[in-house]
Amino acid sequence: MARGSGRLRVRAVSSWPLAVTALVATGCSAVPGFDSSTGNEFTEAAESLIEGDLAAQIGLGSLDASCGGEDPGPGDNFECSATPEGLTAIRFTATINAEGDTVGVVSTNLLLADQVQQVETFAASLIEEQTGTLIGAESFQCGDGSVIVADGEALDCTVTDPADGTVYAAPVTIDNLAELSITVNLGDPIG
Repeated sequence: MARGSGRLRVRAVSSWPLAVTALVATGCSAVPGFDSSTGNEFTEAAESLIEGDLAAQIGLGSLDASCGGEDPGPGDNFECSATPEGLTAIRFTATINAEGDTVGVVSTNLLLADQVQQVETFAASLIEEQTGTLIGAESFQCGDGSVIVADGEALDCTVTDPADGTVYAAPVTIDNLAELSITVNLGDPIG
């Protein structure tokens, strides 16, 4: 990989509108159970959705969800969280539709495994664009699973120079998760 004496720092906003939607829309919707007498049916529906369908989709183990909000109703938003064992809490925003017949839940600090791959592809293309060296998404690695990450936080990634196999640190800072604005820093060779 052709490198000068300084470090390469690449910042860009994704031009992939579908990827942006995918990153923001990590969620599902559920129909609340109106026969519930133990609490608010909307928060219970969101908690059930997070602990069931979303936990399976996220793939970080079982989730014990907790939702707040003072008796939310149709048209309201409320916040939820769930913490996989040994990890940071995943935050969600739940939205009750105007008719009050569904609750949609969207994560606000999570990249699913396939979204991590999209970030890898985008980061590799940024390095290719800045250096003129063909990297390829397969040479850029940020992990194989879902990642809990918020704006301003970095993914620990590496990039392998296809010419000689040298592996470099290449942390990807998430400048804005909703817009998929990232900064890629190409660091020193690893070991």
